[in-house]
Amino acid sequence: MKKELSILLVIILFLPAISALSMSLTFPSSGNSTNMTSIIFSCTATEATYSISSIALYMNTSSSPWAVVATQSNASITANFLVSSLTSGAYIWNCLATNTNAETAAASSNNTLTISTLAFSGIIANYATNEDATSENLFDLDSYFTGANSYTFSGNTSANISIDTNNQFSITPTENFTGTQNITITGKYASSTVTSNQFTINITNVNDAPQKIANISDLTLAKNTNTTLNMNSYFSDIDHNNNLTYATSAAHINLLQNSSIITLSPDTDWGGTENITITASDGSASVTSNSFSITVGATTNTAPAINSHSPDTDPSIEPGDTQDFSISVSDAESNTLTYAWFVNDLQQTDTDDSFSYTAIEEGIFTIKATVSDATEETTQTWTLTVGNSVLSQVEVDSILTESTSSAVCGNKIIESGETCSSCALDISCGSGEVCKQGLCEKKKSAAKAILLLAIASIAILLLAFLIYYFTTLKKSGRKQDSTPFQYSPTTASPPTDYTDFYKGKK
Repeated sequence: MKKELSILLVIILFLPAISALSMSLTFPSSGNSTNMTSIIFSCTATEATYSISSIALYMNTSSSPWAVVATQSNASITANFLVSSLTSGAYIWNCLATNTNAETAAASSNNTLTISTLAFSGIIANYATNEDATSENLFDLDSYFTGANSYTFSGNTSANISIDTNNQFSITPTENFTGTQNITITGKYASSTVTSNQFTINITNVNDAPQKIANISDLTLAKNTNTTLNMNSYFSDIDHNNNLTYATSAAHINLLQNSSIITLSPDTDWGGTENITITASDGSASVTSNSFSITVGATTNTAPAINSHSPDTDPSIEPGDTQDFSISVSDAESNTLTYAWFVNDLQQTDTDDSFSYTAIEEGIFTIKATVSDATEETTQTWTLTVGNSVLSQVEVDSILTESTSSAVCGNKIIESGETCSSCALDISCGSGEVCKQGLCEKKKSAAKAILLLAIASIAILLLAFLIYYFTTLKKSGRKQDSTPFQYSPTTASPPTDYTDFYKGKK
């Protein structure tokens, strides 16, 4: 069969070039489109020598090969073929004429025809969907359209429409849109179109939670004063922007609302700092602000207080021992406190409320603790005695002091509470003086002690010589020989019986 069709195509294409027989296609014109399913195809043969014995109609589609649809066997040069029950699609057609000399001819080019059975039937109903929600597969377009191979939409200004491969209709409203969309659908096939009825999609409101749009900054108030804030600067709600309610769980700050304006008032006579948040609610959903601080009465800052300290008296230890120090503090404004420890005004590395000092050598040491709220400072001082120093032999009056930043050690000013022990930077003893128990006293001279020691040593030596003279020399009656010593060589000979260590015994 395929071989026969191939031969037929060769004949159709090349026979007109060698024969006087020719064919023309008269109706329908090439490229025509119609929704009719019964079509009359007309073609005319031209033959000058022989008679026409038959004319055949050939057609093919995209899904089928060339086939003889109808044949007219007579002497007429024009043939009309009625073809019924055609389905939607694109067709190619041509006619083949045969003369009595068995010669054949077809039209030099094929004609095309598009048949569309495009139609719309029924009424698409109205639908409802929720805000910010996609409604999938609301209906099947095949239930209303016939023969369409594409669709367009109108009226969906605030919604996106999609059609899947099974022609299911889905719609997604634009974010936060509520209201109606009046939609019309147009079905297409080739250049043919058909339009649906207009139907309505009603997009109903769904409550949206309030949104936080800005942070609230820290606030500072004087005591017994208030401040106002416009909450529209910090919160928004697309549904109820002017109907939000505001609240706070602060312990010392009160909130009063008037529409979108709130008033924040501290408790009467209260001062300090409190971190708070504000919650905005639309009755169904809520959102909370950032945490911010409200400081009340910041202009009357109070210095930190040292409530207790340990040890409560000036300690004494031996070299190699360790002494612990600690302070217990409070601050009226609950400010953040910092600690520092000093030994003889040299700052140590400890930064909390306790400190341990290990003695290395003997001496008097000033141990100082400071606590600061970044504005004012309070100090606690001990005098630590290490070993058998001069001060360790006497009772040292306590110089435990507590002072605020009104007395500053090291400012070269002698202020109340400062002594040569507690603040040697401001109160220093003169030449030849030493600081004892906070007081400057004359320093005992070491030269006098050395002189007395030398005199005592000489006296002891003289006494020893006298004792030796009277108890030894005088009793024996020995007198010193004043004759000078003279050397006289001896004339004695060595013994006859001696041993020569080199030559043997003599």
